Amino acid sequence: MAKAIQSPAFDFKDTARWYLGDVLRQLKINTETQCIYPKEIYSGFRAVNAARAARGQWHAEGVGVNSFQGRIVNDTPEGWTYEFTYNDYMRFVDMGVGLGTKYNDVDSARKANYSRRYVRSWKRYGAGRSQRPAIMMELRHLKSRMQNYLVDFYGYQGEAQIIKAFEDSDIHITL
Repeated sequence: MAKAIQSPAFDFKDTARWYLGDVLRQLKINTETQCIYPKEIYSGFRAVNAARAARGQWHAEGVGVNSFQGRIVNDTPEGWTYEFTYNDYMRFVDMGVGLGTKYNDVDSARKANYSRRYVRSWKRYGAGRSQRPAIMMELRHLKSRMQNYLVDFYGYQGEAQIIKAFEDSDIHITL
């Protein structure tokens, strides 16, 4: 077990709530950076999307961006668990797959950065074969924040895990 380097300035439960709020805010910011609808994906997309809707075809509604929710399941230094839920299809947007593009075809080699847009022009069969990281990047960041916080302030070293609960489409991050 590591030795704590300082006393925590804030209550553990307060820190857990702040981290949760940070993640939910950053998920919204990430969807804007990656131009996930309702942010316009490319110039003129709103008109194309409206025409698709009028014809009764598939069209973006922007529901996925507003579907992010999170809660604290357990918030003690001995066990820290968050639960995140969102529309399941947002995982596919995050990976950059869809419309015939498989994950093996997606360029996901670059390290994800919250301030970089990965797809400049959205042409699925050309330059649009890239990831649009918005979700998993942020959840991995939360995982490392949790680990660092507990090591620095409590001297507790543990392994954090991201667990996908398939039966109810929730994401759990547990330390």
